[in-house]
Amino acid sequence: MAKTLTMAQSHATACYGFQNQGTLFAAVGPDLYDNGMACGRRYRIRCTGPANQNVPQPCRNGEVVVTIVDLCVTAN
Repeated sequence: MAKTLTMAQSHATACYGFQNQGTLFAAVGPDLYDNGMACGRRYRIRCTGPANQNVPQPCRNGEVVVTIVDLCVTAN
């Protein structure tokens, strides 16, 4: 069963802090993040693998649109 997080259990995003930005959001790497210029941009993502087996199933139609809310820094 999918776990629902409350704002108190979640983490602040770099773009919006604790403001709700819906359910389909993403973090991007430094190149796409562009020093915060990517905040609020929307990307259409094509699903290439199996859909989420739990609820919700965002890839039912083969693609989703996500809003950028954070920077994803890789561990090197």
